[in-house]
Amino acid sequence: MSDYITSNNFKTLNNIPTSDTQDDVAISSAITSASRANDVYCGRRFYQDGGTSAHVYKAVNRKMLFTQDISTDTGFVLKFDTGDNGTYDKTIASTDYELLPYNNIAGGIETSPFYQIKMVEDDFPITGERARVQVTARWGWASTPEAIVQACYLLASEYYFAKNAPFGIAGISEAGYSITTRNSPMVRKLIDPYKRGDEFGIA
Repeated sequence: MSDYITSNNFKTLNNIPTSDTQDDVAISSAITSASRANDVYCGRRFYQDGGTSAHVYKAVNRKMLFTQDISTDTGFVLKFDTGDNGTYDKTIASTDYELLPYNNIAGGIETSPFYQIKMVEDDFPITGERARVQVTARWGWASTPEAIVQACYLLASEYYFAKNAPFGIAGISEAGYSITTRNSPMVRKLIDPYKRGDEFGIA
């Protein structure tokens, strides 16, 4: 797992000298917690795997399959288990499917990863009880969106300064914004457009 900001960037934002290492453990913990909180809230992660790996899916629609985020079509392989026996024996030609969204644009976000596979000349196997579709890909986002980075700054600062916050409210930070552990409207405004819905588009 990858964090979306560095400790030195966090210190600079909050007017903490980068040479001050006294609270490095607490800062690192706040950054990691903020990064994973953004992931959980959005239902996806915004970093790229180092290589490809295989995920399996049980298709319920012959023509469309929703997957985790796919950062690139390089190294992408689609296979079917034709015998419903746990062996992915049929490799699907790239001419038989399309990766969506087209042009990597979804909901106005121009750096969207692929997260749908549309069959063109073949059908997904939908019978049986097994996960009969295997997708090998490099998962995640090719680059972390700036809004996610900014949300991580805000949320990590909120977590870090909460230790000095009576009743969960720390007032105004040195960076000039209100810190509250009760809610984060600014964070939500930044990351809501990246919140992933289910296969019906429902968040």
